[in-house]
Formats: sequence, structure tokens, C-alpha cells
Amino acid sequence: MKVPFKIVKLTRELTESVLLNPIEPHRHDHEELIIITHGKPLHFLDFTKNILQSPVIVYVAQGKVHNFIPDSETQGWVIRYKNELVPNSRFHFYSNFLDQINYQLSEDYCSSTLQSLCEIMLKEYQEEPVNYQVIKHLLSALLTKLEADSKKEYLNNAASNHSQIVTFN
Repeated sequence: MKVPFKIVKLTRELTESVLLNPIEPHRHDHEELIIITHGKPLHFLDFTKNILQSPVIVYVAQGKVHNFIPDSETQGWVIRYKNELVPNSRFHFYSNFLDQINYQLSEDYCSSTLQSLCEIMLKEYQEEPVNYQVIKHLLSALLTKLEADSKKEYLNNAASNHSQIVTFN
């Protein structure tokens, strides 16, 4: 990836295009967040198949082999970023120890906070020239909010119902 950040809204039109022209398993030279707000797409990470239950965020670490196959109902966002943009991300840290990180979301969180941050990032990304400093802070806010919410849920003994962490076998 030549730019430090990219965001794409997963619309029905885009998912239909991917279904007609499937993408082969691949690796990235960047981090990727796949935010699913609707649908039940398939995601293969290091050749392990998962059916994603929306709403969910899937973190794909740099260098991991993965493949994303949306269903006809899949909607959401794909955020790609260089690790240098947000170097202290907990997602990146945990990826050194875990095979996969899926973070289950509540319906209201998806329709409010997360959606708002993604819409703002998309608007900033479409500006000419792109101000990556602003995007860096918006992405940091999104990652920080996810971390804070996961801690809150853990403290409320609900983390086992909302997060999926798979460790090395």
C-alpha cells in the first residue's frame, strides 16, 4: 500500500462486485480492520474459516494470509492502515500472541459511535490533499474506544460473550 491509510465503505454494490470477481487469499503489507455491520460473510485467516456474525470487527495483522467472502447482505467498512500511523495499537500488540482477533459489537454501538467515526474518516480521506494527521487521530479514537469498551465489558463479566480471541495451537 503506497498511502498510509485507506477506508472503503462496504456497500451492496461493492459486495456484489466481489461476489462476481472473488479475491484470492492474500497478504497485506499493512493492518486491516474489517467492520461488518450487516450480513454473515466468510473470513479465512491463515486458512481457518470463520462465519462472521454481524456486527463484528475483524483485525487482520500485516502479513497474515486471509480471504474475505461477503454474502449478499454484507455491509460495513474496510480500513487499511500502515502500522506506523498508529504504532501503539493494542490490536497490533496482541497480534504478536494471538492467531485472530474478532471483536463482537452491540447493534447500537454500530449504528452510532462506530458509524460516525467511519463516516468522518471517509470524508477526511476524500479531501484533497488528505490530512493524514487528522485521520491518525480519528483512527486512534476508534481503536481507543474499542479498547475502552472491551475493558468495560470485561469488568462487567460480559467479555466472553462479545470478544473472540484465538490463541496459537
